[in-house]
Amino acid sequence: MLMTWRAPLVLFVVGCSSAPAERDGGAGGGAVATQAVGGALTGLDPALGTVRLSLGLEPLTLTQNGPFTFSSKLAAGSTYLVRIDGQPVHQRCTVDAGSGTITAGRDVTDVAVDCRLAEYTLGGVVSGAPHVTLIEATSAQTLDAGPGAFRFPRGLPYGSTYAVTAQPPAGTECSVDAGTGTVEGDVGIFVACAQQTFPLQGTITGLDAGGLVLAEATTAQQLAVDAGATGFTFGQPVPYGANVAVNVAEQPA
Repeated sequence: MLMTWRAPLVLFVVGCSSAPAERDGGAGGGAVATQAVGGALTGLDPALGTVRLSLGLEPLTLTQNGPFTFSSKLAAGSTYLVRIDGQPVHQRCTVDAGSGTITAGRDVTDVAVDCRLAEYTLGGVVSGAPHVTLIEATSAQTLDAGPGAFRFPRGLPYGSTYAVTAQPPAGTECSVDAGTGTVEGDVGIFVACAQQTFPLQGTITGLDAGGLVLAEATTAQQLAVDAGATGFTFGQPVPYGANVAVNVAEQPA
């Protein structure tokens, strides 16, 4: 019988090293280092809501003041941008040092988010006067306004009180509607002015008979006076600054 000889199969195993781990320094042939991005929140009133931030596609909602850090880590050499996507009610928050370039081995910790009470405009409408001086006592602002819309140059923060008074020119009187209150949004004030008028009156002596009629030329009105009267008042008042001329139109009997 023919016999077939087969050589034994010999396997040689060569030792292999494991894959290199990520390197913190990001230099050489290792993986690029990744760093965290964060900072601190100040000025938030938790009773007025929360602040929503974003770093790229990652959102982050802050509910209280203090440090914060995004969960995402960015590669060294890449740029970052922290934005505000949602403001608390009646507050306005801003970001300082919110953008830059990631440095290997150094986390970003200086992003500063600061919140302050929102400021609202204080304005309204003046009618009936060519000129009036408006004074807001809380913020010590003075404004010269004419007929039409007006607005104080500086806004007032949410929750503060305001008090507006009007100083009209001589011969004009003004009323202020909604001139005091608490700021909860943009404030609208209505100032209505009108020229002052005064009664036209005088005294009479020695009248013991009826039939006396007085006339005022400027306003074209007449007034019949009864016997025994010691004074008189015309029915139509006269405006401030007007000239008056009272005469006897008819003598008594």
